[in-house]
Amino acid sequence: GALIFRNGYNDQPYVVKCRDGSWLCVITTSAIAESGHDRTLVVTRSRDQGRSWSEVRYAIEPLEMRQPSWATLYVTPYGRLYAFYNLRERPVEQRSRINYVYKHSDDHGETWSHERFPMPIRKIALDREFGGTGGWGVCPPIEIGSNVLVSYTRFAPPGRSQGQGFVFRSDNLQSERDPKKIRWEMLPAGDHGIRAEDVDSDMQEEHIITPLANGDLCCIWRTTSGYACQGYSRDGGQTWSDCGPAVYSPGGRQIKHPLACCRPFHTSGGRYLLWLHNVKPLSQTGIYRPRDVVWLAGGTQKDGMIHWSQPEVFLYGFDLPVRGLGMSYPDFIEKDGRFWVTATDKEDARIIEIDPDLLEGLWNQDTRRDPPTDGLVLDLERDELKAGRSSAAVSLPTLLHGGFTVDFNVCLDDLASGQPLLDCRSEEGGGWSIATDEGGTLRIVLDDGRNPPESWATDPGALRAGQEHRITFIVDGGPNLILALVDGILCDGGDDARRGWGRFSRRLADLGGQATLQISAGPQGPLKCARLFNRPLRVSEACRL
Repeated sequence: GALIFRNGYNDQPYVVKCRDGSWLCVITTSAIAESGHDRTLVVTRSRDQGRSWSEVRYAIEPLEMRQPSWATLYVTPYGRLYAFYNLRERPVEQRSRINYVYKHSDDHGETWSHERFPMPIRKIALDREFGGTGGWGVCPPIEIGSNVLVSYTRFAPPGRSQGQGFVFRSDNLQSERDPKKIRWEMLPAGDHGIRAEDVDSDMQEEHIITPLANGDLCCIWRTTSGYACQGYSRDGGQTWSDCGPAVYSPGGRQIKHPLACCRPFHTSGGRYLLWLHNVKPLSQTGIYRPRDVVWLAGGTQKDGMIHWSQPEVFLYGFDLPVRGLGMSYPDFIEKDGRFWVTATDKEDARIIEIDPDLLEGLWNQDTRRDPPTDGLVLDLERDELKAGRSSAAVSLPTLLHGGFTVDFNVCLDDLASGQPLLDCRSEEGGGWSIATDEGGTLRIVLDDGRNPPESWATDPGALRAGQEHRITFIVDGGPNLILALVDGILCDGGDDARRGWGRFSRRLADLGGQATLQISAGPQGPLKCARLFNRPLRVSEACRL
């Protein structure tokens, strides 16, 4: 991706398309650290769809103001630009109240109004219990008909059960040119906001709302439970129902996610995208991590709910000891059928265009049925294996930005550990192999003969003795990932494991040259058919095999 801005700390690089055709990006930044006393807001502009960006400008607030932070942007139909952001009343050491305010610009963000206006934050139960509480927003405002909605999270002191979502709704922000006459209503009414009461989480934060086609709302937010949460409103944000763990489809698997921004996005074509990490936190003391692999899911609306596709790897990084957490706080930009995403690793703010083939794969995962053929180097049908063919000459892949995919149908009378199924190792010992393993799983082992072998297995409980299953292992040498699918479903590790995918060492690069693939086949053999690709398939492709 293209670099937008680099600093000691950068967060929430959020972008709007201005009426003059430019893209304006606002960033929370500090030369020191996230908690630095110099933390402030800067803006930068691109006139070439993100390829280059102007020098940052400290434009929204003067430098002496108290840590203006975490802004979101909104452009009215007549071109006025609003910025909603946090602002402290006094220095940090005095533990001052954190206000939520907004300013406006009538020249596409070049200059901003001197006067700022507070959002009408009413007192709730959290305030009476802990005193004045603050909050912040990570969700760009959205339009629902003539209304504009701004989501906001209230928090309590650290160590307490905290986090409730609210929505500020204005029925005249789109047209009213006098900021003093803008009307706001804080929803839902009462003492408590959007929260999944039955979810065991110390924090429920960063509520992000997205509209459905009929005007209903879906809200997704982060927690410490190891899963994102979701809720729906059928009355414009006044009440919220179905608040609980976020799921890929109603009654389906829960969406694994650490305490990081889980960002939905509604496209102009009525479809959805979801930024997620597809993994539980590293530990109770590392609840914010990991964010080093980013996944995208595609969504469609059915019966008033968003149904998400199986996720696909989108971005990845390796330098966590240097960068810290990894990538998060994305914003999506759509223009002329193309899509971009901005993100930050807390130092670099970048913008990346999304491959349209990846998006089409996600959005058509349930309907597209043509199996991929690009890169198919071996395709052994049932009749060949029944006839006794048990080997084939193949080339071993390099894992330096390369990889491979092996896909086969298997029926095992029992799932006892140690049964070899496929063995593709050279005489020198390098290569890969697949066998049954503990817990009724199948495990792939990668070995270059020089470094410790790496391996990954299917989810426990996914296989049944005496039942035919289709197994796919995807080995991707870009992000150094091993993905496993059982019957076209991507393994996620189940309830007990943190994740269903493995990451192998970058030292494991070249598996060798030529090898003979040994297959446990024959008339009564467990393998029924087998396919080998000389590239890592995408999950959306593997679903169609």
